[in-house]
Amino acid sequence: MEFLLQHLLGSLPHSFGAYGLEIVLGLSIAMLFGSFFEYFIHKHVMHRGLPLLRKKRYFDQQYKSHAILHHATYYKKFDYEDDPLGKEESIAFTKEEIVAVQIGLLPALVFIAWFSPVTAICFSVVAFVHNNTWNIIHREMHQPKKPNWSRTALYRFLARHHFLHHRNTNKNYNVVFPLADFILNTYAVATVSDRDEIASLGY
Repeated sequence: MEFLLQHLLGSLPHSFGAYGLEIVLGLSIAMLFGSFFEYFIHKHVMHRGLPLLRKKRYFDQQYKSHAILHHATYYKKFDYEDDPLGKEESIAFTKEEIVAVQIGLLPALVFIAWFSPVTAICFSVVAFVHNNTWNIIHREMHQPKKPNWSRTALYRFLARHHFLHHRNTNKNYNVVFPLADFILNTYAVATVSDRDEIASLGY
């Protein structure tokens, strides 16, 4: 694979070819890490509420907002919530939370940059894109506005994946990068009734 990438990148302009392989590998590693990080946060913070973390008010609020309110109280109907009190419950990360993630990554980014500044930049970019993508697609899944991109095969796959998470909260923890679910065997298989409802939603 590395030989193939080097061969392909060799035909590109020198300025890109010099860093192309490092960028591709950096983005790949960052996306793999991002998938497992997303999985851990969704499963162990937002659903399980780890006792050690729940001693901190913020993490306890995240657990109650997502597991109790978003899942068990409001969004029982997957694609729209009529109750105005629950409409925004655990739908998106706030701007402050996105900034906090970037700041929280700084020590790791400094360490990674010691070995590869390009890879550190890749991690920062992937984290920023991931959080904002999570906001956009998670909102569309639950409050559909039907933009053009929602008809793409990739989005429809992610929507089906997340629909099954709402049917079984012990499965399909990934929302943006559904790789860790496959690797850790928490991928949900749709039943006949699941497929019927997924079809009725247009996914």
